[in-house]
Amino acid sequence: MRRVVLVLAVAAIMAMMTVIGGLSASAQDQQATPGDQGPGQGQEQCVPWTWDWFYSSYAQRWYWEWWRWCWTPAQGWYQDWGSWGWA
Repeated sequence: MRRVVLVLAVAAIMAMMTVIGGLSASAQDQQATPGDQGPGQGQEQCVPWTWDWFYSSYAQRWYWEWWRWCWTPAQGWYQDWGSWGWA
């Protein structure tokens, strides 16, 4: 029974991360270009998405995760995490 609950929890998290990753990608498409004077100019600026491999010691499996570096005047530099998946 615990294994079924764990599988369902992981599936729910993966579905949520996929939706969040899709929203992040659509927000990236709407970012202002350097010549734009629209809203948000000079606010958050991010480099293109990249992915990396990580090892989960709890699940004892490898997984990949999309991430990118972003900068805002209020926060400075931070990592924006996107979707992920098991290897």
